[in-house]
Amino acid sequence: MREQLSIDEMAGYGNFLELLQENFANSLSTLFSEDVIIDVQESGSADSDGLKDGFEGQTVIYFTEKESGAEGAILFKTVDITSLADMMMGDGEGVQQLDDELKDAVSELSTQMLSAINVPFTEKFDEKVAFSVNTVEEIGEDINLSENQFYYSDLLLKVKDKQMPFRFGISDTFSSKLGEDETSEDTLEDSSMNNFDSNEQPQAAPQVSSMAGKSNMNMLLDVDIPVSVKVGSTKMFLKDIVGLGPGNIIELDEYADEPVELMVNDKPIARGEVVVVDGYFGIRIKEIISIEERIKKLKD
Repeated sequence: MREQLSIDEMAGYGNFLELLQENFANSLSTLFSEDVIIDVQESGSADSDGLKDGFEGQTVIYFTEKESGAEGAILFKTVDITSLADMMMGDGEGVQQLDDELKDAVSELSTQMLSAINVPFTEKFDEKVAFSVNTVEEIGEDINLSENQFYYSDLLLKVKDKQMPFRFGISDTFSSKLGEDETSEDTLEDSSMNNFDSNEQPQAAPQVSSMAGKSNMNMLLDVDIPVSVKVGSTKMFLKDIVGLGPGNIIELDEYADEPVELMVNDKPIARGEVVVVDGYFGIRIKEIISIEERIKKLKD
């Protein structure tokens, strides 16, 4: 069951929805190098059955907000989300069925979208959040969520000549992170869907272009991010690990002349060679790893 609500009935959700629109659009625009617009169609409250209504047999991306423990889901038509995933690597051709490689690609895409919310949310609500993707699955008879009640928004994603409807849902326990709704009267009027007299025309939902929120990106450019270099790796039996001592040599699965990998957040972004600069180890970048190769590494 789904119940359509106006934004001011949803415990601070209006500001969050505005932030979600802006940063989803910005992150996708950066990935695709294309203008992305996301419009709100309607918002409200739903149980798990209502959350999947209209998306049966399609694709669901399950996620968690770790600070509050809130669960959520992003629901797409499979042909649309696979088209978006392919846009990171190719021409944006969508398919009707998910395989393991496509699930990895969709997971990477969704991670980029959700992680784009974390810092702006903290700035807006003064609350730390950590959104992360759990699994990507085909929607079955039931939604695989333990929560029972959700806020949802039906949105329309526009990129190139494509229009892709999708649904964002998050358990209403997340409202504890939202505080009091400070949404202005103008924003409420723009964001509330279908809340008008029969003689009035509905107002268009606010559009978010790829240029919006660039100030947020500029603020992030001075953030320190841990960077590491991976020389190689191997697997060992536990009995061999506990038996290690001074003088033991561990053989890695990389040849001595192979390039090392530059890692950010445990994900490879570049390859290079080890150099020594003023007595310190360094790395000379030789190659930037493409998004397509990073997705393949997630599967390995």
